Amino acid sequence: MPSLSPTTKLLAAGTAFAVLVVGALILRYAGPSSDHTASSDHTASSDHTASSDHTASPQTTASAQTTASTPTTPPEPSSAAEVIPSKNPRRDPEVDGGVPINYGVFIEIPQGWQRESFNGARVVSPGRGAAQITLSNHPVQTTGLLVPDATTFADMMVLDNLKLGAERKTLAPNLNTFDAATISFTSSYVEDGVTYRFAGVCTRFRGLPAINDVSVSICYFAYAESLDAVRAEVAKMTASIARSI
Repeated sequence: MPSLSPTTKLLAAGTAFAVLVVGALILRYAGPSSDHTASSDHTASSDHTASSDHTASPQTTASAQTTASTPTTPPEPSSAAEVIPSKNPRRDPEVDGGVPINYGVFIEIPQGWQRESFNGARVVSPGRGAAQITLSNHPVQTTGLLVPDATTFADMMVLDNLKLGAERKTLAPNLNTFDAATISFTSSYVEDGVTYRFAGVCTRFRGLPAINDVSVSICYFAYAESLDAVRAEVAKMTASIARSI
């Protein structure tokens, strides 16, 4: 094989050097470019993932907050109970004061009087007089019953020489009562030459049927000298009975 000339050797060496330089440049720039691309892809992927996470997180949080903050809808209240006015309202207020007798009727007993019987109510003011209150929840008309009331009461109290007055209609104690009437009477007896005189009254009235349909009988007697005071106190008891009907 013939030997190469110095010029040819120089050209070959220059070409080889150029190839090395170009190869080195390619390696230098191709490598970082791929790394950069991969890094960019990785960064983009991470950003995308972070963006997705960031996007999903507020939605989830908002949903949770909405669920937590949304109040539970309370059940619809039932309609208010219908109030039906009474077809027969009381015309006067009811006042249940004192002690009960029966059938929703009460009596206020004044000072100086004491209750002795619970069959109806017998009240006594020692040395002055006594009164008997009788109730019936099978009411009948007042007319015709006052004479039997007075004679029965006189027998109970052992009142001799009974004299009855005339039965007469009177005003009812209040607007919740009606059919009122009274009868007066006197009595006397003699002991050791001394005449003792008594006077009294029986009263009847009824509660209105639409309110409390009861019949009330009140009889009292008093020593003549105590009649005015006893009459006033019995009138207060009668009013308290009527108020409770």
